[in-house]
Amino acid sequence: MSADPNQTSLSADERFSQLDQRITDTQQQIAEVLKLLKQSTPTNGQAMPTERTDGPSPELIPSFVSRRSMLKKAALATLGAAAVWETMPSAKAGGTQGTALISGETNTATASTTLTLNTTSGFYALNVVNSNSSGSGGYGIGASGATGGVFGTTSSGNGVSGFSSTRSGVLGVSVSGSGVYAIAQNLQGSAPGVSAFANSGSGVSGTSGSGAGVSGTSTSGSGLYGTGGKYGAGLTGTVAPLFLNSSTLSTPYADTNDHLPGELYVDSSNELWYCTVGGSPGTWRKVAGSATAGSFALLSAPTRFIDTRTLAESTSSTGTTPPAPGGGVRTYIFSGSGALTPYSSGGTPPSIPYGATGLVGRLTVLNGQNGHSSTSGELKVSNVNPPGFGSGLIIWGSSPASQILPFILALDNSSGDAGKMYFVNTSAADDIDLIVDVTGYYY
Repeated sequence: MSADPNQTSLSADERFSQLDQRITDTQQQIAEVLKLLKQSTPTNGQAMPTERTDGPSPELIPSFVSRRSMLKKAALATLGAAAVWETMPSAKAGGTQGTALISGETNTATASTTLTLNTTSGFYALNVVNSNSSGSGGYGIGASGATGGVFGTTSSGNGVSGFSSTRSGVLGVSVSGSGVYAIAQNLQGSAPGVSAFANSGSGVSGTSGSGAGVSGTSTSGSGLYGTGGKYGAGLTGTVAPLFLNSSTLSTPYADTNDHLPGELYVDSSNELWYCTVGGSPGTWRKVAGSATAGSFALLSAPTRFIDTRTLAESTSSTGTTPPAPGGGVRTYIFSGSGALTPYSSGGTPPSIPYGATGLVGRLTVLNGQNGHSSTSGELKVSNVNPPGFGSGLIIWGSSPASQILPFILALDNSSGDAGKMYFVNTSAADDIDLIVDVTGYYY
C-alpha cells in the first residue's frame, strides 16, 4: 500500500489528527452497519424483503443491502484507517507522545506513562515475562543524577518486590554508586529502608569487589543493627574479623555524648575502653593499649626458667649463667626466638608465647654460697636496655644468705621477635646464684 504524497508535507501532529478523525469516522460507520444488520435480521432467521406492501409507500423506506455489502463497507473503512497509519512509519517505531506502546520497538515520550489497575482481583497491573534464562523481565535505566533506574512507591505495601526460585529476588548493580539504595520515610513510627526475608539463607546478602559488601548509615540511630535467635552478628575477615575506627578524642571521658553500658571505644591513641556505667560521659575501664599489661594467663604449673647453681636440678639450657659482679648486665630471653628452655621433670614444659608483656613469679638470690665470696650488693631488673634502673629488687649484706622475692616484671619486646629481661648485679665481687620461677604471664 503506497503512502499518499500529500501526507509528506504534513507534520506528525497534523497526521495524527487526521488519523484520529479517520478512526472516529470508521467507528461511526461500523456502528451504523451493525445497526442496519440488526434491523435486517428477523426473529425467524429469514431475510427481510426489499419492498413493503402493507405499509407506507416504498420511497419512505430505506433500501436495505445484503450482509456481504455491509461487511465490505466496514472492512473498507478499517483499511482506510490502516492506510493513514501506514503513511506515518516514524510514529509506529518512535512511540511519540500520546501513542500506544509498541513491543519490539524503542518507545519515547515527553511525559510519564501511567497504568492503573481498577480491580481488587488482579495481582499486578503489568506483567513482563522474559523467556531468555539469562535476561531480565524488567530493566530500568536512569539518566545521570536521576533518582533511580527503577522507582517503586506504595502507601502501605512494598514499593518494589522481587521473587526468584533459585537466584536473587532483587538484584542491583552499579558502576560507581549504590546497586540498591533504600529510604524509609515514616514520620509516625519506624520502618526499615530495606526489608528482606529468607527461609534458610541470608535475608540480605552484599558482595563487593573492593568496597564494603553492606554499608549502613544513620543520621541519629545505629548504622547497622542485628538481632538473631542465636547470634546478633557473625563476622569473618581475612585480615581480622572486626575493625574499630579510632576516635579523635584522647579518652572517652572527653566525650560529652550519652553512653550506654556495654559500649566499646577506641581513643586517639588506639587504646580500647569498655563502658561499665552509662551516662555523659559515663564510667569506663581501659581494656587494652600500648601501656596496658593485657590479660593474665596462668601456666599449667609454676615453672623454673633460670637456675644458675651447679647442682643436678639446674637443667635450664640457657639460664645457667648468673649476672656478673661489678654492674654487669645479663640478658635472659623468656619468649620468642632463643627463649629459655624451662626445667621439666618429665613431659613438655609450658612456654611463654611471644608478645607476652610481663611475667609473674618468684626471684631467689643466693650469695656467699657454693664457693662464692660474700660481699654486699643489689640485684636490679629492667625491661629496658641499656638499663635505666632505680632501686634494687633484692639487697643483700656481707653474710651468706638466701633471699626470695615475688615479682611482677615487664618484658622487652622491642626487638620484634623475643621477650627479654635484663638483670644487673651491683656487688663488687660477689658472684651470686639466681633462681627465677614463673607462675603466669600477661598477654
